[in-house]
This record gives sequence, structure tokens and C-alpha cells, in this order.
Amino acid sequence: MLSQGVDHGDMKDTFSLHIVTRHSLQPLRLSVVLLAVFISLSSHADDNRCVAWQPGGAEALESNSGQALVFGRITIRTGDLFDLSRESENAFVHSAANSLHLNTRQGTVFNALPFAEGDVFSVEKMLEAERILRGKRYLRDALVTAHRLCENRVDVEVRTVDNWTLTPSASFGSAGGQTRYSFEIQDMNVLGLGKEFTLRNSRSGDEQKTLFQYGDDNVLGSRYRLGVQFSDMDGEPGYSLEFGLPFYSQVATHAWQISANESTRSLSSSGAYDDQQVPELSLQSTRFELQFSKRLPDSDLPTARLGGGIRIDQEQTLAAIDGQDIDSATDYQQAYPFLSAQWSESRWVKRQNYIGIRNIEDIDLGLSVSAEAGLILRGLGNEEDTLRLSIDLDKGWYAGNSSLHNFSFHQLQYFGSRELERKEISVRYQFFYWLSDVDQLDLRLSAQMRDGFSAFDNFAVGGADGLRGYPTRFQVGGRRVLGVAEYRHITAWSPWSLVNTAVTGFIEGGRAWSEDEQADTLANIGVGLLLAPTRSSRSAVNRFDIAVPLSSNEDLDAFQIFIGTQINF
Repeated sequence: MLSQGVDHGDMKDTFSLHIVTRHSLQPLRLSVVLLAVFISLSSHADDNRCVAWQPGGAEALESNSGQALVFGRITIRTGDLFDLSRESENAFVHSAANSLHLNTRQGTVFNALPFAEGDVFSVEKMLEAERILRGKRYLRDALVTAHRLCENRVDVEVRTVDNWTLTPSASFGSAGGQTRYSFEIQDMNVLGLGKEFTLRNSRSGDEQKTLFQYGDDNVLGSRYRLGVQFSDMDGEPGYSLEFGLPFYSQVATHAWQISANESTRSLSSSGAYDDQQVPELSLQSTRFELQFSKRLPDSDLPTARLGGGIRIDQEQTLAAIDGQDIDSATDYQQAYPFLSAQWSESRWVKRQNYIGIRNIEDIDLGLSVSAEAGLILRGLGNEEDTLRLSIDLDKGWYAGNSSLHNFSFHQLQYFGSRELERKEISVRYQFFYWLSDVDQLDLRLSAQMRDGFSAFDNFAVGGADGLRGYPTRFQVGGRRVLGVAEYRHITAWSPWSLVNTAVTGFIEGGRAWSEDEQADTLANIGVGLLLAPTRSSRSAVNRFDIAVPLSSNEDLDAFQIFIGTQINF
């Protein structure tokens, strides 16, 4: 028999242990009892050394103990799709969804965290963990908090809310006079393990495509990432394979990746109403890449990385589908080493009603600059000596508490090429204003140009490419300018808390043209209904728009109906 008590004499507040054994008690059983008592007393002593975590007191606690704070016990609590304790989420449909849904496993969440037990503690790592978890399509929200300090170990609790991820679906859409449909089964969280699986059959216009895709961000519980994709486009097979170690955290020291892919595209390179019809083309693209990058620990900027690798690129126009001759001057094959660099300083903010509707979004209003230089030499089997340079810049900033600006710039150019000048430039700007909790104004501008690339890479306007009041690929060319002003009002109507809704009004303007040909500037106005599922791994906002072209072209319909996802150009 085991008893525990307190002596009320001179030995107050001490523990006494009395063990009585029978003649038949085996030594093994006695050992188990002693071990249980030892664990119980040790746990009691550990609890006495623990205090509640005080936010903002890390510096004082660290100096008093003389030891650096580290992460201690990590408790993970994965939540259901719906909180049945809420009046708006306690209907039969909610409890049925919770019952049918397989929750994310605790190990899946643990593998995605940028820290582990024993790592140096910081509040920034907890905030980064929240962003990483919210970035997982199978999670709707995440909260990471410190709740207890035991000597120099900070115990942390991670709470998550799941999304519905298994989506067998059939969809139909129309934009710019072109009909699209697809049948698919997709699970973004297979068996709660965070693995992605997709099987899809789709048609867009005359193109039919079958796709199989599998993705794993934490192979066998590690930091390694795997992506596999196989497809068939009108009888032309394609594939994509990726494996490597990403920068899973801002403080990760290095990353590497090996990838290979091949794909075939077929579409008309002309616009829908061009006077000169260009035959439909079929283009095969192949790429192999091996790259490595390392974080520089002594940089003045929070994140600075240097890297390099090798890349083999090929684009080949196979044949005109209708048998006509085509100009394949833009075909190329390149093999070259490259060096890369990246500098960034993130400034993360959490807001609602930015891209999505009524969900928390992480927005980076910092600065990011990346550059790459590739040396294309005849000695490596290339046709000529060329220097390939690219640069990207992204910057976001607040203009008060209710508005923000986003600016991005991209340039790619080949220097030293005698046969064909090849370059592309893209500039994008966004001004977003929260008029109130339910009203927003979104202004976007973009200007792009591209020379020396295949006709497949030409820009287009019409339908899903912008200017929804016009048919798909109404104008096509190597230059494009687009602008949109959109007002959005989020309604209180949310059937069974399954879908958030909004109404919108917009005006768009722009054009696409070639360097040696001009095109009219187009504009349209429209209204639409936006639907955003509240518990779906499909994070896109679904749109139902009616747009009226502001043009005197008699060949145009009076209006176009757009059914699809959120347009970003």
C-alpha cells in the first residue's frame, strides 16, 4: 500500500513515504511502484519551479536566471471545422461536417513549426509559426502562445482550426465566350498528414487536360519537400518533379532544390478579332535545374542570401496543328551556371478583408530585392555567348491605418545576343483602402512588355486575362497596359456560416498590342457577386460578374458573363 502525507511537527511541509509489502510482492512490482512515486514527486517539484509566462518579460527573466530562454514543452491542440459552442455554428450541418472531417494530426502541425523543443526562444519565432501555419491550405487559422516558464524553458501552446480539404467537384465556367469545365477529386490534407493529392480532367475551349499531382512539404516528418505532377494535354504527356530543402524559416541557414519538368502548350497566337489569322501552335518546354542558397549570418539586413546553380532550358515549336509552316525563330536551348542573391526586410501585418473575405491574412509590407546572373557560353554547347540578368523588387507600405501600397518591378534581359534581342519588363502597383469594416476600394495598375519570346508568351486582354467585357484573347501582343478600380461591399449574409458573400462594382481599361502594330484602348464596367467558402482549402474567391464593353465594335456582344476565381494581373 502507498500513502503520502505531511508531517505537522518539526518537519512541516516535507513528504513522508510509507511502503508496506506483503510476502508475495515481487521485486519487479516493487520497482514499478517506486518508479511511479519518483516520477510523481519529480513532477511535483518541477511544477513548483514553474511560473505563469509574463508577456514582454523575457529580457528580465533571462537576466535573472543567467540562462538563455529556450522552447520547452510544445502542446498542440487541433480544432474542428466549426465551434459548436457558437450559436451560428451549432446546426446539424456543422456537427455533421465535424463528424465527417478527419482532423489534422498533431504531428503534422509539429512538423510545420519553425522551432522545436530546446531551440532558443523568441516571440518572433512564435509569430512566424502562426504565419507558416496560416499559409497551409488545410488550416484556417492558428494561434501560438507562451503560457508557462519553468526555469529557462518556455512552454508553448499551438492551437489550429481546420479547413475542409476533401473536395470531389464538377465545375463549369464561361469567360469571353469560351466554355470551361472540369471534374476533379482533391485532398489537401490526406488522412490529416498534410499531403496533397489531385486528380483532374478539364477542358477549356478546344484544349483537354488530365492531371495527377502529389505534394509533401515534410517528407517522413523532415524539412524536405517533394512535388510530383503528371499530365496529358491533348495527347502530349508532361511531368514535373521537385525535391529539396526549402528555407522553411527566416533563420534557416541554407536551402537546395533539384527539379525537372516538361510540358506542352497549344493555343492560337492571334487575338480573337485580328485581321491576320495565325495558325494554332504547339510548343514543348523542358527545364532541369539544380540550385543551392545560403543565408549570410553577418549581414546588416534581417535576411541576406547568396546562391547558385545550373539550369538547362529548352523551348521547341513542334509543328503547326493545322500543318502550316511557322516561324520558330524564338526556339532556343540553353545550358548555363548562374549566381543569385536576395536581400529582404519583412514587416508583417495581420488584416481582414484584403484579398479574401472575413478571414485573417498575413501581408508583408517590407522590402525584397533579388537578382540573378547566368553565363551562357559556347563552350557549354550554346549557340552564342550571352549574359542573362534578372532583377525583382517588391515593396509594400502603409499610408495610415486604413490604406496600403504595393509596388513590384521585374526585368529580365539577355546581353550580347547577336541573333535575337530577348527582354521582358513588368511594373505593377496597387492601392488598397479599407473604407470601413465591410467596404473596400482596390486600385491596380500594371504595364508589361516582352520581346524575343515565343508567341505563347504574349500578353492578352479579354475574359480571365482582364477586361471581362470582352471575349478571351480579344487583343494579344508583346505589350500590355491594364488598370482596374473596384469597390467591394461585404454583406452580412453567410448561409449557415459556410460562405461569406460580397457585392462589387468595377471599371477596367487597357489594351494589348505588338511593337509594330497599334491597338485601340478598351474599357468596360460591371457588377458582380463574390462567394468565399469559410472552411475550404480552396482559398480563392469565386466571382459571378456581368461586364459591359464600352466600345462601338459591332461584332461585340452587349455584355459578357464571367464565372471564375479572383482575377489578379
